[in-house]
Amino acid sequence: MPEQPPQAASADPRRPAIPEGRRAFTLLEILMVLALMGLLASVMVVGANRMLATPPVTAEGAFWQMVAEARRYALQHEINVQMTFDEMSTSLMATADDGTILPAVVAPTGSKFTFQPGLTAPTSTSGLGGTALLDTPLTTITFYSDGTCSLFRLQVETGGFGTGAPQTVQIDPWTCAPLFLASGTTSTGGF
Repeated sequence: MPEQPPQAASADPRRPAIPEGRRAFTLLEILMVLALMGLLASVMVVGANRMLATPPVTAEGAFWQMVAEARRYALQHEINVQMTFDEMSTSLMATADDGTILPAVVAPTGSKFTFQPGLTAPTSTSGLGGTALLDTPLTTITFYSDGTCSLFRLQVETGGFGTGAPQTVQIDPWTCAPLFLASGTTSTGGF
C-alpha cells in the first residue's frame, strides 16, 4: 500500500484534516481580489469612454465634414450635390440632383458660413468703412460628379455677431481643399 502524506491534526473532529502542503484562500482574500478587479474594470471603462468620445465640433470641423460627405456622395453616385447653410439651425445641408438629402452637419451655436465667389482675377468690390466687400454671396456650392467643386471662398464667423474677426479661405475647385499659396500658408491665413 502506498504511503499517504501525513495529515495535520484537525481542531474540529468533524472536519477532515488538510494535508500540510495544501493550503487554500480564505473567503476574505477572494472577495478582496474580486473587489479590486471590479474597481480596475470600472476605471478602464470610464477611461475608454472618455477616450472614444467624439471631440467637440468646431465650425471649421463641421464644414470640412460636410464637404467630405458631399464630395464622396457626388463621386460615388456620379451626380452633382449642392451644399447650403441654414443660419437658423446652424446646419450645413446637402442635396443631390436626384433629390437625395444627405444628413445635415450641425455647427456650434453662433457659427455663420458665407460662401463668396472665388477670386480668379480682380473683382468688383465696394468699400464700407475701409472693408472691401464682394458684391453678391453665393447661396449654394456645387460638388460635381468628377470630384471638383464650385470656385468659392468660405467666410466663417464663430461665437455670434461681432465677437471675433471672420476668417476667410479660398477653396481650390479641383481638390475642394484650402488653396495654398507659394509660401505654404492658406489664402488668407484662415484655418
